[in-house]
Amino acid sequence: MSEQPVGMRYLGGWGGDVEADVHIASTASQANILELLYKRLKLRAMKEREYIYKKWEKRFERTASALFDDEDKARILKEDTYMKKVRRNLNLS
Repeated sequence: MSEQPVGMRYLGGWGGDVEADVHIASTASQANILELLYKRLKLRAMKEREYIYKKWEKRFERTASALFDDEDKARILKEDTYMKKVRRNLNLS
């Protein structure tokens, strides 16, 4: 077998080279988007924030279920700090 490197285009089945085509947003800009979401959500009524949080939490759990088996999912959800931070930022706790 040859020692040829395999590009992400081949592995991903995409039309271009991932490193050249995809511009990764900086962590700071991603944090700004979350802050904007929190600010907008804080303007809503408490019941609306709770409803949105519950939907957000269900999606988070569904994603964890798709990625991990039951025992890993339970451990991850138990040790989770992301949703706790969301809850705190929405003034729900």
